[in-house]
Amino acid sequence: MSIAGWMVATALSSIGYADESQTPKTEQPSDPDPRMDCPKEWLDSIQDDSGVMGAKDNRNEYLAYDYFVQRARQFSLDDLAKRSRKELTYRRLFEEGRGQYRGEIVHVEGKLKRLTSIGITKLLENAGIKKLYEAWIFGAASVSDPTCVILSELPAGLEPGEDIRNVWITCDGYFFKRYAYESAEVDEKTKKPVKRLAPLIIARTAREILPEPSQSPEQTPRMDCPSGWLDSILDDSGVMGAKENRNEYLAYSYFVQRARQFSPEELATHTRKELTFRRLFDEGRGEYRGEIVHVQGRLKRLTWIGSNKLLENAGIKNLYEAWIFDAAYFSNPTCVILSELPPGLEPGEDIRNVWVSCDGYFFKRYLYETPEVNAKTKSPVKRLAPLVIGRTATVIQPEVSEAEKQSDLWSYFVPVLIAFAFGMIALALVLHRWFMSGDRKAYAVLQNAKQTEFIAPTESPTYRDYPQEPSAN
Repeated sequence: MSIAGWMVATALSSIGYADESQTPKTEQPSDPDPRMDCPKEWLDSIQDDSGVMGAKDNRNEYLAYDYFVQRARQFSLDDLAKRSRKELTYRRLFEEGRGQYRGEIVHVEGKLKRLTSIGITKLLENAGIKKLYEAWIFGAASVSDPTCVILSELPAGLEPGEDIRNVWITCDGYFFKRYAYESAEVDEKTKKPVKRLAPLIIARTAREILPEPSQSPEQTPRMDCPSGWLDSILDDSGVMGAKENRNEYLAYSYFVQRARQFSPEELATHTRKELTFRRLFDEGRGEYRGEIVHVQGRLKRLTWIGSNKLLENAGIKNLYEAWIFDAAYFSNPTCVILSELPPGLEPGEDIRNVWVSCDGYFFKRYLYETPEVNAKTKSPVKRLAPLVIGRTATVIQPEVSEAEKQSDLWSYFVPVLIAFAFGMIALALVLHRWFMSGDRKAYAVLQNAKQTEFIAPTESPTYRDYPQEPSAN
């Protein structure tokens, strides 16, 4: 409902002409701007260093509280975040001068330690709001001093708890007051809980996030993942969910986000090339968990696998599994998780003649199902592979293993050898014919150069008779 309508309803209620059960419900505002238009007298009546006042104690504060709870529910988390004044830090909301920021949209981010259900007012119950929660958030700059945030919706995937661990959340809401609350500490003299102060923010809900890595100028891609998360990662299994193994779930999400903070070139600069497939598969692989490793080979499958809630909150909606076969281990793949598709490639189940290279964080030895079916159980055969988390991959020229090189050499050598043999035979035949032809010609020349052969007479010679007497001449 509009502020004017709210003021009329509450005024009638206060003088007895309307009861709280008739309070109109909140309507979606025509103005999409979530910045508040709470009446100034309500804001001015809010008292710091106290709990939230009831209708009898401070009616204007009571109305302002209900107003901000309903106001926050009218807008999405993104709408509130766009209007948030990031410069209004914990210190600004705690120290003197905080009153000028009352009702402003502020940003809260940090470690969630407690999330408890609290009571609601009659006005909110009439508006259809059945539950409220107190979220106690410890920021990086105020590790011992929390901010209390009132939520009307539980953050997705979270449940109330008194001692919540390893959960970081972010939210944007309206600064309400400096709130006096009872701590867990007990005063030795009075034996009563010690009261402390904290900024009180009213929001709609919160998103679970990962803690931001250090942003020092010397920051490198080398990981700074909490050791407790790394030690909880289980080999020879799939990637665990939040309920199965929260620390592994956080570590997985951490490495996906961590890889996206650096370019492929920066990751390649810090990769440990000596950590081969065998090192990441065999015993002792645990000491390399979280190290940046290099993966290169033939890409055979690239599949979309979705994301998880934590990564979706960080804006990472799509993840892909790239199955890469190293030239030296052509029957044993490495599975690489990518948050960005390699340029020019699309997901596919049977990719051919594509070679890629990438660098990423070694995560675990991963248990996966193959297309092969066990003849006895009729279920897919399961195998193991190193699981690496990178950002993207780069298409490269095909690489050839030593075995393939030898195979290629032999495949070239045999035809050449056969061709050479046939060539030698052909040459021998040609030379043979040539020499035979030359021999015949030489023989003919020799024959022609010989003298005419003497042929002996076959008849007796005839002799002429001469006269016995001298001639008269």
